[in-house]
Amino acid sequence: MQSLGQTIRFIIERRPGLSDCELAFAIYGKRTQQLVNGECRQLQSCGTLTRRKRLDGLVGNYPPNDVHTAGISRTKVRVRRGVCPEFHAQGPD
Repeated sequence: MQSLGQTIRFIIERRPGLSDCELAFAIYGKRTQQLVNGECRQLQSCGTLTRRKRLDGLVGNYPPNDVHTAGISRTKVRVRRGVCPEFHAQGPD
């Protein structure tokens, strides 16, 4: 069984720019975004997801190397043990 983070990354790789509400609907079939919002923020802090405002004003979720985020400055992310366990399990690139 995939974790919520893995599911979000899978969807975002195929449909970049979805909002938290749109992701929640894709995953749960209803528009409850609290769990998805928290997980997306966590993925952003790990550097595995980029979040920025879309043209409609909503925050969209993008893969970190997506063309939609090209040219946007990203803050450096400090990865700490426990914050991004998947990063530490795989090791840095």
